[in-house]
Amino acid sequence: MSDSVTGPNRSANGPLFNLTFFVDLPSLHFQESFFARDVCSMAIPTWTTAQANMSVGINGTYVPFKSAPDSMRRFVRPALFSTGDDVWELRLFGTAFLVTFHGWTFAIVTAHQTDVAKGAPAADQFVVVVKSGNRHLAVSPSSLHRPVIDDEDRQSLRDLTFFDYSESSAKAEHMDLSSVIWSDAADITADYSFLIGYPSSSAIIELDGDDDSKLSNFTMRWIRQDLKEDEPRPLDVEHRTIFVKHDRSTRESVEPDGLSGSPVFSIIKDKGNDRHLRFDGIVTHANGDRFAVYPSVYIRDMLEHIVQQAQRNGD
Repeated sequence: MSDSVTGPNRSANGPLFNLTFFVDLPSLHFQESFFARDVCSMAIPTWTTAQANMSVGINGTYVPFKSAPDSMRRFVRPALFSTGDDVWELRLFGTAFLVTFHGWTFAIVTAHQTDVAKGAPAADQFVVVVKSGNRHLAVSPSSLHRPVIDDEDRQSLRDLTFFDYSESSAKAEHMDLSSVIWSDAADITADYSFLIGYPSSSAIIELDGDDDSKLSNFTMRWIRQDLKEDEPRPLDVEHRTIFVKHDRSTRESVEPDGLSGSPVFSIIKDKGNDRHLRFDGIVTHANGDRFAVYPSVYIRDMLEHIVQQAQRNGD
């Protein structure tokens, strides 16, 4: 997948994005990876229990589980890269997932989204666009982290990049992964799964009829696809969880170019029939409606390593 769409930064009314970099990226840092007490005796009404069973927690707020998929889109962004060009300032190359983990802030993408040898943009061009007043600001990370895998049989787990925004004052919504349910959770049943991402085909690019160096419309649209887990096949990428489009999904299939970096979630039930949101992982490869997902249990291990390493270094 090339995951690439480019477009001029200007609309008919002026610049689409005002590029202001809060933080320089002078060097790239690589990291090695690997009940409340009862206070009264009041009975809980059965309708309250039922309502709890029908909701999932997202960043400390309970959301009806049927609304949860569309609620997740605020944490998912198009993966944008600064080009340095005066006209074509930003390049879209896949999807990025914005997260926090024990007070640290990251944008997660796949490593191949910054593989310049395969035509991808350079990692030091990555930006997150945030709104400040009536302007859009493109904000650079302070550093990045990538896993170093020594085991030859597990090299496919290198396909991940964490852009570190912990030092940035930019305001953007991030999903808190500090207490989520990960892909290794036991004794649960998945109701359904879904991904949120920005396929290249969903970008709307309309040229200004009076000036072909400007755009009248440059919109990046997100999509949701409903999924279910499937068994691995011989040609699937190793060390991935495989998901396919759910056979009851009413959503149209799309060309998966641009869905690298898309997070996948599941609505699950525990033994008490309470529902929860599980973070399954990040899409790294796709073939039609078949998605190879980097399991979140490894993402958790890497996040823990990054934070522990920083704490040892006194950061």
